[in-house]
Amino acid sequence: MEITFQTRDEFKREAIADNLIKLIESEISISPVVVDGPWGCGKTEFCHKMINKIKEKNEWNTVYIDSFRFDHVEDPLMMLITQITSSLPESPEKSELIKRAVPVVKVMGKVLGKAAISWALKQNAEDIADELEGAVEKTSESLFEMGIERVFKDFEEVEENLNVFKVSLENVTKDKKLIIFIDELDRCRPLFGLSLLEKVKHVFDVNGVEFVFFANLQQVQSMVKKQYGFSIDAETYLSKFFPLSVKLPNNHDVSQYDSQDNAFQLFLNNVSTHDQFKSFFTNQSSISSIYNSLFIKDEISLRDSEKFYNNMLIYNAISKNPIAENKIWMYVILWFMGVYIYTFKPELTKKLLTRSYTADDIVAFLGIDVVDFKNGEGSRNLFNEIFALFLLELPESEYSTLIPNKDKLKYWQESVRDLFRGGGGGSGRGERVDIVRGAIKTMQLC
Repeated sequence: MEITFQTRDEFKREAIADNLIKLIESEISISPVVVDGPWGCGKTEFCHKMINKIKEKNEWNTVYIDSFRFDHVEDPLMMLITQITSSLPESPEKSELIKRAVPVVKVMGKVLGKAAISWALKQNAEDIADELEGAVEKTSESLFEMGIERVFKDFEEVEENLNVFKVSLENVTKDKKLIIFIDELDRCRPLFGLSLLEKVKHVFDVNGVEFVFFANLQQVQSMVKKQYGFSIDAETYLSKFFPLSVKLPNNHDVSQYDSQDNAFQLFLNNVSTHDQFKSFFTNQSSISSIYNSLFIKDEISLRDSEKFYNNMLIYNAISKNPIAENKIWMYVILWFMGVYIYTFKPELTKKLLTRSYTADDIVAFLGIDVVDFKNGEGSRNLFNEIFALFLLELPESEYSTLIPNKDKLKYWQESVRDLFRGGGGGSGRGERVDIVRGAIKTMQLC
């Protein structure tokens, strides 16, 4: 089933797509526009939802290109032309466009031989029109035989070839706009990615053709610096390519009552579909509060959220103690915590398994306030109590400054014991942290 804003829009992003479509419809020159966002924030899903929204009206032709898929190609021009032409409906205008594309590919695409063209076509455009394949193969063969002098002559004619190609492309799009969505630019090799931008700017600057890129602009700026040197003003350089940059927000009001991080909201949506998990993750539950705080502290992305949920499913599928509705809630917290640590904290994973972690490691993981912990008697702070659980496994010399007297020690021992009320949990030092270790080992298939 195709994903649309109607089937899922938990992050309230349809308004962004609507406004972007309005800008494309307008007379304002915004192409190429880039939708900017960090890795894992849902750019690709937003892209496909936007394409499907446009398809519903059937007013424009659309093309989706995963640029990273073609990253191994020497030059992106062939990829752009083949992907565009193969997506267009058959017409005399399309045939003419293919014919006019040949000299442009020959010169600007740096085609060096029949074998290279044949390989590129087979790798990157399975549905490419037969006319283009045959025409380019024939031309590349003659190019290879012509020698360097004729190549220089072709370069002198590049402006004329480009103008003829642009006229043909404009004829194809005169009745129906062509919107080209290019995803994953930030994952490409710098040379390929920047060459792709340059080809879009110089070859496809045509009325009726609009480009929408999806990328992490910070990463693309790094590509510019890597390619042209760290002294270049990468932001200014990219502004010459992108008249408009649309920041895809990572936070939105998810309901009229509360505002949560998108990644955690996605996580809640996932666990709500799982019969054994959903009862532990109500909006008001302590478990939800803990993991919401961890998601925010660790800046968990949408992709990370999916990864964590998938690892929870793996844990439950192979664990000798799978999470179920009848389990003691503190066990559930610690099992989930073990999966979380395994997923996102490799250094802490190693220290827990080798029993070499310190109080500072747990402070950093939980993000607690040490002063608040030291003054925590009488305060039912679940993060402080979980911290005490880890702390009490350590030698006294490790926790004596945080628990300075016997009264404080007794208080935290009782607080930790109360967490497992009715569920045992062991009385020996380290047995409760072993619940976390057990979940980590399960994830390691041990």
